[in-house]
Amino acid sequence: MRITKYDLQAGIDRLNVLAGTPATPYTKNADGTYTPNAFCYHLSGAYGGYQVQQMYKEGTGITAPITEGHVTKRECYDTLQAYTKGFESGYHLKLKTQMIENHKKTFTKT
Repeated sequence: MRITKYDLQAGIDRLNVLAGTPATPYTKNADGTYTPNAFCYHLSGAYGGYQVQQMYKEGTGITAPITEGHVTKRECYDTLQAYTKGFESGYHLKLKTQMIENHKKTFTKT
């Protein structure tokens, strides 16, 4: 299967939904300036390759790379899929743990 920029962006969009982060790295203000959106995942393209990045913290616009260097679309896609699966796994574990704790509270004598 050929990987397109659309496939990469769809993976980024899915990751932002899972993480509960904004869909775009910057928000345009009424005065025309831009404000960086903290912790948002986005795609960077340079040197003929792509890289998944995450905005570092609120107000800085600094990004932290998730993938090492700008790589081919295929490599970027594979890394993005693995990162998303790991993210989902941690999220589901958190939900499962929370469900067990709630179950224990419901059926524990007080």
